[in-house]
Amino acid sequence: MARIKGPKKILRYSNVFKVQAVRLASHPEIQAKDLAEALDIYPFVLSRWKKEYRKGKIVVDKRKKKPIIDERKLSVILRIRELERKVEELRIENDL
Repeated sequence: MARIKGPKKILRYSNVFKVQAVRLASHPEIQAKDLAEALDIYPFVLSRWKKEYRKGKIVVDKRKKKPIIDERKLSVILRIRELERKVEELRIENDL
């Protein structure tokens, strides 16, 4: 006897879930394949979410184009970039 299949189940994930998954995937110690397996999604879906997040299609708050960035984190990131530039200049200077 043939088994009757129901309608295909379509999972919809919230933007908050997607953003959290993308942020976890950007962590250097976490592999995207392992994260996708843990979240029970295909790795392709996670890579598509990353692309949409970069383009600004996935946002936490629909009123804003970009997710909220903590000012302390931003200042630390800017400081790190400045220090990296100085290190590179000193490395070149030292080589000469």
